[in-house]
Amino acid sequence: MMTTTTAATQCAAGGVTTSVAMPNVTPPPNTVPRLEQLFGVYERESIIDFNVNPAGTIPEEIPKLAQHGIGAFKVFMVVDTGRDYPHMPGIGVHDHGKLMEIMEACAAANVPLMVHPHDQPLMDYIEKKFWDRGERDCLAYAKAYAANDGVIWETAIQFLIRLQAATGVHLHLLHIQTEGSVEMIRQAKAKGQRVTAEINPWALFLGPDWSEIERLGSYALFICGFWLLFQAFERSSIGLGIGGGAAVLAAMWAMVGFRRPSSLNSSASQDDRDIDSSGESKT
Repeated sequence: MMTTTTAATQCAAGGVTTSVAMPNVTPPPNTVPRLEQLFGVYERESIIDFNVNPAGTIPEEIPKLAQHGIGAFKVFMVVDTGRDYPHMPGIGVHDHGKLMEIMEACAAANVPLMVHPHDQPLMDYIEKKFWDRGERDCLAYAKAYAANDGVIWETAIQFLIRLQAATGVHLHLLHIQTEGSVEMIRQAKAKGQRVTAEINPWALFLGPDWSEIERLGSYALFICGFWLLFQAFERSSIGLGIGGGAAVLAAMWAMVGFRRPSSLNSSASQDDRDIDSSGESKT
């Protein structure tokens, strides 16, 4: 069984000296007592340095949480369908007014806000069409995410960038995976907005070009792996967990073995250094 100690030991063995906890745990660290409780676990069990990105879902708690030396707040705009992990209740915010209130509070505290962009109402509509056809496997999961040229990502990012302009918060956008999203971020940065971003490994080819996905396979395979891992969590199945982990590793191997689409290599710019596959901002 993985514990904070075993995870920290694995980090140390791999040369990682600092671990930053995400807020998708139960209960989510969105109040000072919960954050202090999580810090206490790390203080007792971790052999490396640590920090926590609390869930900034309660605006009035943000100023108090910010006083505890955190690096950033994190908010998810996604709701899991048919499961409650990894996006459990208490970490998601979808109401536009609430998101603006959170951004204002983070700006006032001068702490970055990381957001997992996702247009949940659109996803509900898109996902329902797959479900109505009886398509509930991992390929359907991948296709739903890629539907309509990544509309669930780009509409959310467009909204978040506009809200950042209104509030002045340092907005860090997570898991960028469409060319349209990259272009919007570049335009925002060109205007001087405090916007940074990261790209996950599965987005090295910047889907949702389904012809590329089918040709290379790694995007769908990566999503399949996560789908199996989520099923493993829900069913407490070691077999599904092993299968999901193997699929993720296979997808990552496939990704580094193929070239990215030539359209992404044709016009490198200064902004390319601001969005990279390591998950770290360059600014």
